[in-house]
Amino acid sequence: MKDICISVVIPVYNCEKTLKRCIDSILAQTIIDKIEIIMVNDGSSDSSFEVMNDYYNKYPETIRILSQYNRGQSVARNLGINLATGKYVGFVDGDDYINNCFYEKMLELMDESTDLVISKRYNINQLNEKYEKRPKEEINNCSIRDNKKALSKTSTFVCDKLFKLSVIKKGNIYFPEKYRYAEDLYFLVIYKYYSGKMKISNESVYFYRKKSDSITNSCDIRWMDICKVLGEIQLFLLKGTVFLNMLKNF
Repeated sequence: MKDICISVVIPVYNCEKTLKRCIDSILAQTIIDKIEIIMVNDGSSDSSFEVMNDYYNKYPETIRILSQYNRGQSVARNLGINLATGKYVGFVDGDDYINNCFYEKMLELMDESTDLVISKRYNINQLNEKYEKRPKEEINNCSIRDNKKALSKTSTFVCDKLFKLSVIKKGNIYFPEKYRYAEDLYFLVIYKYYSGKMKISNESVYFYRKKSDSITNSCDIRWMDICKVLGEIQLFLLKGTVFLNMLKNF
């Protein structure tokens, strides 16, 4: 029986062409003996589930697979969170991949007062050109309680980060299932509210593949979700004293 330290959740939807590279990059992790991979098929209509099943048959001690009808990425991630047995939780999308020391280097920065570790990221466009995105050093080793910039000076992605499951459970933090866009932002802001310090790992690299048909790259009615999510974040933050104290210092 493996001693699981990190649970990696992968929501899978119609990514048969990129899924193998994604899974292989996680299986190649230097601390794979401490990792479990939870893949949730979100009603894919291509051969993604067959790919998942093939890997499960080869690595049953490392990989767990589930399938649901198409309910969205948030539902798939929340299911993965509920099934996670590791002390820490990471998210990787089926189109993307990570370098082989990604989780080892992030884990090295986790301690009792650190609840969030952020990696460097490369955005990859349709021409396979890579653009580096580094976390802001000004928020390294701080929390929203001692540096108001920590609330907004990070990417809105969850995939380039490592979270503590205990903080997620304590705050009852989940991805909002009624939205299809900006759900990462909601999860991240609420998590920061309940967490301590965050640190930066520039040795960990997340490779984010931008798709031409994604919501981000098109004008879509789902963009309205941004306004709705921001409204929910505002209501949440105004309930607590942390944000009110931050406003006094602006």
